[in-house]
Amino acid sequence: MTYNLEIKAEADDEIFEAYSWYEQQVAGLGDRFILELESIFQKIVTNPQHYKTQSSVFRQASLKSFPFVIYFEVKKTAIIVYSVFHTKRKPKNL
Repeated sequence: MTYNLEIKAEADDEIFEAYSWYEQQVAGLGDRFILELESIFQKIVTNPQHYKTQSSVFRQASLKSFPFVIYFEVKKTAIIVYSVFHTKRKPKNL
């Protein structure tokens, strides 16, 4: 089955923030982050059931080279990405 990938605005903001931060550290590092993220997105779309369930609905996929976790939900024809969460930081709400 083919799924459409939908990235929610909050997750998109998190991606942009991470990309910008990595690019400020080392030129090209943000691009490496995006390439790895796109690779994981492709794997999620191809086989979403491979990733473990965090709750009854949400699943998570970890990036290998960067400390980020992708939280997503599988719908009938879509993969909905709710967050691309940095695992080493406290959430902004705390």
